[in-house]
Amino acid sequence: MGIMSSLRERGSTFILVSIGLAIVSFLIMDVYNQNYGAGSRQYAGKIAGKKIPYAEYEMRVNEQIRNIEQRSGKPADPSTQEYIRDNVWNSLVEEKLLGEQYKSIGLSISSKEMTEAVRGPERDPFVIQTFTNQETNTFDEKMLNDYLAQRGKNKEADYFWAKMEEYLESSKLRNRLSSLVKAGLNASYEAAKYEAINRARKINIKFISFPYVFIADSLVKPTKQEMLAYYNENKHKFLQNEEERVIEYVAFMKKPSREDTLATKKEVEKLVKDFKETTVDSSFIKMNTDANTPEYGYKKKSDLKGIDIADKLFAAQVGEVFGPFQNGGTFKIYKVCDIKDDTSAVTMSVRHILVGFDNYYKKVMPKTSTDSTKAKNMARAKADSILAVLRSKKATFDELVLKHSDDPGSKNTGGKYEDFPKGQMVKPFENFALKKPIGSLDKVETTYGWHIMEVLGRNTKQIKLGVIEKNIQISDATNNMIFQEASTFAQKAAENKGKNFDKACEELKGNAKRKSNPFKMMEKGISAVPNSREIVRWAFLNAKLGEVRLEPFALEDRFVVAKLTKIIEKGVKPFEEVEDQIKTEVIKKKKLEVFKQKIKGNTLEEIAKNYGNGVIVNTSNDITFISNYVPNVGQEPEMLGAIFGMANKGLIQKVSPVIQGNNAVYVFTIESINNGEPPVDSAIKNGQLSLSSALRFKGDAGQILEALKKKAEIEDTRYYYF
Repeated sequence: MGIMSSLRERGSTFILVSIGLAIVSFLIMDVYNQNYGAGSRQYAGKIAGKKIPYAEYEMRVNEQIRNIEQRSGKPADPSTQEYIRDNVWNSLVEEKLLGEQYKSIGLSISSKEMTEAVRGPERDPFVIQTFTNQETNTFDEKMLNDYLAQRGKNKEADYFWAKMEEYLESSKLRNRLSSLVKAGLNASYEAAKYEAINRARKINIKFISFPYVFIADSLVKPTKQEMLAYYNENKHKFLQNEEERVIEYVAFMKKPSREDTLATKKEVEKLVKDFKETTVDSSFIKMNTDANTPEYGYKKKSDLKGIDIADKLFAAQVGEVFGPFQNGGTFKIYKVCDIKDDTSAVTMSVRHILVGFDNYYKKVMPKTSTDSTKAKNMARAKADSILAVLRSKKATFDELVLKHSDDPGSKNTGGKYEDFPKGQMVKPFENFALKKPIGSLDKVETTYGWHIMEVLGRNTKQIKLGVIEKNIQISDATNNMIFQEASTFAQKAAENKGKNFDKACEELKGNAKRKSNPFKMMEKGISAVPNSREIVRWAFLNAKLGEVRLEPFALEDRFVVAKLTKIIEKGVKPFEEVEDQIKTEVIKKKKLEVFKQKIKGNTLEEIAKNYGNGVIVNTSNDITFISNYVPNVGQEPEMLGAIFGMANKGLIQKVSPVIQGNNAVYVFTIESINNGEPPVDSAIKNGQLSLSSALRFKGDAGQILEALKKKAEIEDTRYYYF
């Protein structure tokens, strides 16, 4: 029984690990050609031109979902199922694309290698990880042998070993392919020499930048003709690789009624007596709470900030129950399950008045250590006078805090810092609060200044707090009422082929129309609307442009009435879709022409003087021929290209043409070019090793797969099903 239980846990752990690491499951299953619809709807998609039957894909998904559910003991939630679906698809892509490479070059793993991976002196790291004893954190040979002994005796063991072998084989094949590719990726000596020469060559420039904000947009308004001309000349910049949709929608939130709230409260009240009487608090909480993570554990008072009844909880006896209390959409019941004293978790409470050093530094403006000491002594004298007033009881602490404290964080709370743990305050402050007797009043110096401090208390008490949280349930009657409201709106909005949508929105009270960002077919949903995948599928598979869906989408927390307002086709985006982007670029070009008219002079100094408006000549040094940015400027490819071009022509002290950059317009002169020392043979060879190492990174299996994806014909049509 112990072995079977362990086997079940280990098998499930393997599946979780394989999912989490996006490791491929290479099990080729028998596929039954069920009829899931006509034509392409029988398939999940195409990979490298080969159709993937939906039945094969779905069987793999279900297999992983079952293993997740067996391990967790509860149904997989929608986000987990979504993750598994994507993981299985990615695994299929990897299997098909890399599998073709293995086949074409005859890569395979022998049975001897597989045995060595499990039983050999240099076991595969995954085997070691899988059979590591959690208590000793070391590899457990006995555990491995127990698993091996189960082979052929039960299906679960056979399934587990099939999975183990599939993973080991795929991992070794990936590594072997990667090694072969990396072996052919080497930088030449000449390439390394060229790199070393360009790294050694350094250019120093002077430049002037003219930010686009120097010219108001209103002075260079582009015409429609100018924008259309830019669009027609630059269509390559506006390519749309996938279709997109845009919708407008109204959300009707599912909010509980007053009756729903009262009904939930009654149900929660029934738990109070049982919660008080139970002796198995942890189990009772797990069975009854709606919280994703049950609340049950020791708390310091500082942990309960924000809970109105924190003081009552810390003053309670073991077994006392408080509540129910409503907190938004939930009710909570609190129980003090245990009390303990823990000196290692002490919290402290003080009040203080800060006489800060900064004010006195500003008065003295210290230039020497003597001046600094003078400023500190002035602050100390002020602290002494405040302390004397407090001790004479001529004024209250609260009065003096408001009048004299330089700490804005506590000025409005009487100077109090309550229930703070160790490590939160600077050390002298903490030491006073921790070690001085309760009621002590004195001054303490920290890096901030002098603190007049009074110790209010220390607390080593902790309570084990159990919390039951129950969500307020929306009744069927309330749900139906909200659905009816959404349906009535949908009927009105759909009139006149959807043209009545805006009018219907205007008639709603406090229910604003919203517009989605453009979304693609395989996106999880629309922005700001959780779990809205079904809206995406409708917009692509069912809706016509301008159509309003008559039946509201019933989502987890809302009903949504949607209208398809825009279809963005694959290819060059329509002018209207990129008009704002075009306007920005045309404005830049028009500003460039204005700058050209105003930039006059034979030197940068003359240009700066003639232009005025505070422009100055700046410098940028040590620009190498392998740079991708200009020091003191940033990433400006056009400027870099012009610098390298002029440097290669030897144009020193020549004013450059006016350059249109991303953030500004630039002119520059090259002041000097330092070619540096010719690289020696040993440096070139070291550089060759570095370049080869960088090249070999591209030989990793992941990089190979990404390269194959770009060339392969991949069509994902899973959207027909979910």
